[in-house]
Amino acid sequence: MDGPVVVGDYALVVDARYGSTVRMVTERERPAPIRREAIRLLPRRRPVPLGRSAEVAALCRAVGDGGLIQVYGPPGIGTSTLIRHVASETEGAGVVYLDARYRETDDLAQEIFEACYETGGYVPSAAELRRLMAGVAVTVYLDNADLTRDQIIALADSAPDATLVFTGHQRVLLGDDGFALEVGGLDRTTGMELLARELGTLPPSEEATAVALCDVAEGRPLPLLRAAALARAAEDADIRLPRPGHVAELIPLVLGRLDEPATNALHLLATFGAAVDASDVRGLTGRADAAELCDRLVRLGLATAEEGGYRCLPDVFPLIVQLRPAPFPADQIWHYYATWLNRPGTTPDQVAVRSRVLERAVELTLSAGRPDAAVRLARAAEPLLARSRRLDAWARMLGLGYKAAEAAGDEGAKAYFLHEEGVRSLLRGRRVVAAMLIGAAFQLWRVLGNEHGTAAAQHVAPFLPSPSTPPPVAPGATPDSLAGQNSLAGHNAPAGHNPPAGHDPVAAHHSMTAHSSLAGHGSSAMPGAAPSPASHMASLAPGPPPPAPVPTLPSLPAGAAATNASAAGAMPHTAAGVATHGSAAAGTAVSGAAGGLASTVVGAGLAAKTAALVGLVVALVIGAAVVNVASQVITRQGGPSEPTGLAGNWSTGQGPVTVVATGSDSYLIKSRCDGDLNITGSGGSYHAQVPVHDRRCTGSVLGTATLTIVVTPDGSTANVTATSQVPSFECFICGRWTRMPSN
Repeated sequence: MDGPVVVGDYALVVDARYGSTVRMVTERERPAPIRREAIRLLPRRRPVPLGRSAEVAALCRAVGDGGLIQVYGPPGIGTSTLIRHVASETEGAGVVYLDARYRETDDLAQEIFEACYETGGYVPSAAELRRLMAGVAVTVYLDNADLTRDQIIALADSAPDATLVFTGHQRVLLGDDGFALEVGGLDRTTGMELLARELGTLPPSEEATAVALCDVAEGRPLPLLRAAALARAAEDADIRLPRPGHVAELIPLVLGRLDEPATNALHLLATFGAAVDASDVRGLTGRADAAELCDRLVRLGLATAEEGGYRCLPDVFPLIVQLRPAPFPADQIWHYYATWLNRPGTTPDQVAVRSRVLERAVELTLSAGRPDAAVRLARAAEPLLARSRRLDAWARMLGLGYKAAEAAGDEGAKAYFLHEEGVRSLLRGRRVVAAMLIGAAFQLWRVLGNEHGTAAAQHVAPFLPSPSTPPPVAPGATPDSLAGQNSLAGHNAPAGHNPPAGHDPVAAHHSMTAHSSLAGHGSSAMPGAAPSPASHMASLAPGPPPPAPVPTLPSLPAGAAATNASAAGAMPHTAAGVATHGSAAAGTAVSGAAGGLASTVVGAGLAAKTAALVGLVVALVIGAAVVNVASQVITRQGGPSEPTGLAGNWSTGQGPVTVVATGSDSYLIKSRCDGDLNITGSGGSYHAQVPVHDRRCTGSVLGTATLTIVVTPDGSTANVTATSQVPSFECFICGRWTRMPSN
């Protein structure tokens, strides 16, 4: 749509060249939304979840009762499959299914509103939205909604008569907030049924292996799906499942079966870390069969098909990094999306669906040393995001654009992004922040002698708190002489006037935010409490994305495609050195603090030193959906020893670990963070519930992890895995442990 977008009491006139403007709308001009007769926004169908009849029944009863409902469980346990199935089967007044990944509550509320109404390009105010949604008894399913309790309740308040069902990894509903349903692992019988369904038939000769695989998988469907995929991909006519001790090596074994086109497609998905539309995969890879390639990756358990496209699964990422150390070419990404955004047929709604992918495209272009190209890409995307009525996604792109403009030294682009964020803040009712940003943009426009920019800022001025009027700008004035002025008066610097080198008018404007003229205009901000324009813009950019590939990781050995599933440890891999490259911490590396379930983000130069620390380490990557369980295979140290259960000294990738027997089926590991960590089990299978920390064990406990240790029959090695409901959880000591000889 090319006309104005009505947001609350304002009509937004998007101007991608000189800066957007607003005007007040009358009641006659305000769109009159019309409720849809049929509200059916359903997910794509997936196979019926096996072994979930009790959970399906419980969820259906809860939906019938209405209110807030959370379905939660560790990653890969099947929460998405469960609510997709129930959403597809739900009958009644209306059903809306949305993927909430990377989306804020205001944008989600707008999407729910648009699913229920023909809106005419209208974004109602919070109060008007509640009025319009009152009486709309729709059932809304929000998948991947790792939101806080307050965010969920605020979203529910925007649709007071809706039933809201959402998934997450951690329980957030408390007491009388609503109904919470925990999803646990599949039992052995269901696991066997899942394997049989995926294989078509389960030969009697493989039943014992299937039973063992189900036990090792601990009820998680994904390892079983990968095991079945590996068996299907084998060249032998007879179905042969991988051995239970090789579950930790399933991903590299499956990767070894991929041909070059499929590997290239997976590399692209991993580079973005978000759902990529099949048409974009086709355009970026040049493969006409891109959709078929991505569907194959889904069947192999390497990717997932979502409403927005295809996404690489988190625990696949470190392995594809080893195969392709360099990111997908940034210039190719930039050129493709710049061309796509400028096509006449590209719609705001298409851009909104791709908002996270476009953010990554800007970040990748910036990281590749092309800030000028990143600025152009952000400027091409943000007007369409503004017209899409997704004001939160618009804000993130503005933050990234400003960051790119700073890197490029493009003062005009900085002024433009400041102006646009000022307009967006005004639309959101943040008039003091809007005045600060529009004032900063105006100062830059004046210094640059841009009459169109100053005119756009002056057009917005009547809707802002009125600052005091400074004296006119004399010819030859400098930014220093303007630093104390916060006016949108029509006085421009002479054309061609440039600021002195090294001066930042935006930073200088920080001193202007404390003016008493900004107080008392309906904002909670006190005079002087507002951040600088630059820091405000920095806060808009999205958090660290999934880490870009790191070239220092070792490659998979040559001939990996010929690796047999029975060759234990034939594909060594490590994810301990995966670094995060994001908008907030470019070039940092993830490393655990020794002696407990702790984590921190440290400088890249410290990664090698930290990797040598001794102890039990589980790392959490702050703000980045990276890897659920990262594993590593280490070199055997010393000769074999007599099996002694779990007790003894073990060599791990982080150093030695000593396990002490405290009873017939109980063991203990010393942890610096938490003291004694208790492990129980027998017969080669051991488990522990352990805390997950942050900030080198100094912060609060973020959650718990389930540690599973499976010792081989000869007692010489052990496979270690861990799962957690903590987002972006990563385990550094998971994988192969080797028993060290007794002294």
